[in-house]
Amino acid sequence: MTYSDDHPADTLREWLSTYISTMHEEDLDILTLWTLHTHFMPVLHTTGRLLLDSPVPESGKTTVLDHMSHLALDPLQTSSVSSGALIPRLLNERLRTILIDEADRALNPDNPNNNEIISTVNSGYRRGGTRTVLVPGADGQWKAEEMSTFGAVAMAGNNPDLADDTRSRTIRVLLLPDKEGRVEDSEWEFIEAPAKDLQENISQWAETNRDRIIEIRPEMPGGVRGRFKECWAPLVRVAALCGPEWLERGMHLAERALALRQAEIDSGLVSDPPRILMLRAMYENWPEGQERWKTADIIPMLAAENPALWEEDVIKSRKRVTAQAVGYTLGKVFGLHTRQGTTRDDRSYAYHRSDFDPVFVRMGIAPPEKLFTPFTGSTSSTDSDADTASNVQGVGNVHCVNGLPEGVGVTEHDDPEPPSMVWGQRPEPVDPGPDLFGNTPPAKRPIHRVRILAYLAEHGSANRGAIAEATGEGREATSSNLSRLKADGEVEQPEERGPYTISEAGHTALAEATERKAS
Repeated sequence: MTYSDDHPADTLREWLSTYISTMHEEDLDILTLWTLHTHFMPVLHTTGRLLLDSPVPESGKTTVLDHMSHLALDPLQTSSVSSGALIPRLLNERLRTILIDEADRALNPDNPNNNEIISTVNSGYRRGGTRTVLVPGADGQWKAEEMSTFGAVAMAGNNPDLADDTRSRTIRVLLLPDKEGRVEDSEWEFIEAPAKDLQENISQWAETNRDRIIEIRPEMPGGVRGRFKECWAPLVRVAALCGPEWLERGMHLAERALALRQAEIDSGLVSDPPRILMLRAMYENWPEGQERWKTADIIPMLAAENPALWEEDVIKSRKRVTAQAVGYTLGKVFGLHTRQGTTRDDRSYAYHRSDFDPVFVRMGIAPPEKLFTPFTGSTSSTDSDADTASNVQGVGNVHCVNGLPEGVGVTEHDDPEPPSMVWGQRPEPVDPGPDLFGNTPPAKRPIHRVRILAYLAEHGSANRGAIAEATGEGREATSSNLSRLKADGEVEQPEERGPYTISEAGHTALAEATERKAS
């Protein structure tokens, strides 16, 4: 790796330390690297948003922005953003550094007027981000024009309540009031000229080394990946250009930010949304050695795992999580659906572990080795005994994802996995003929039985006459279907000749039927 001997990093850091007091001394390194990286924007593809945060006013946030406005690449400082179209108009002609003061107001997600501004700030952290803006045409009519949103942005605010997607793009520096007077006042009447000289020095150095920084690809610390890497990699690349000592500082800053993020998660300051909590609960509680897991068995697990989210609460008028809610969350968000069993004894619908494993890994819930889920050939949803669980670990037939060889782990004595069991596919029994195992699948659930379940789910209980009238079926057909549903355990009739109610199994069957229709 080639270093730049004439880099201005040390000079810039000394300048900033003279006028700026950070909570942590090493945060001055962040301000130094972030300021330098703005001058490399023409060749960089991502830029983390600098967040200047403080719990109280008069902590030096505006002072930092003042210095950025004299040292960063083509800076523009503003205390408010009037509309989401302002930033694209400023960035469309040339790359600039946007400095936003009072971000706790301008980027507050609770204010609906800020939605367009927030989306513009979010999209512009990566090259290629654009926004459609109306501009006047030659004929006097307005026309839509795509404008770039890519550019460096620094935001200052008193503990701003940023949206999660905005905060995930930020590099935070904490500022507290300098009650001890450790730094000098920024008297721009006297320091503006030397600040301009420093900016010109930085600009010339960056222009000379832009081709060199393109070739710099330092290996980031473990765990720094995805969007987190997109924010920190530009700063680490600039640090690498400034020499081994600065590279070490850059790596340390990225590792420290990652550790702080994990500490916030562990302490509950940052919580995952319910959809992620549901996925994590299923990973941590999936019965060992079991491929299939029915919705009716998942619901009590969720209620016990996180009662505040999924258990019934009479005081808060909250019902227990339903099969429909589980199916919607897993299906709509993650594309995970129940699949029908393929054995003669079990043709019910259930979730399959082999479908979940790739999602567990992609979401960072499971380690990469969990990509491969052993499959025993059994689709029973009952818990396996210790012998079965131990046998599962010895099975060579595995699922294949990510383009890895399909034969990995398959011995010559193993039959290949049936196509209907490949993760991501959901076989629908259309033809009642024999399946791959020689079993004859039953016909799809008649629609009038689904209507009966839906009616009972909505009304709680009803007698046969009311059900027949509501579903449009005759009394004889309704009686036959009710008898079948009772035999399947999906409806109940506590008293002879009394009203019918839907059972837990009925709720599950209704959810599965609704999910199949939606799919």
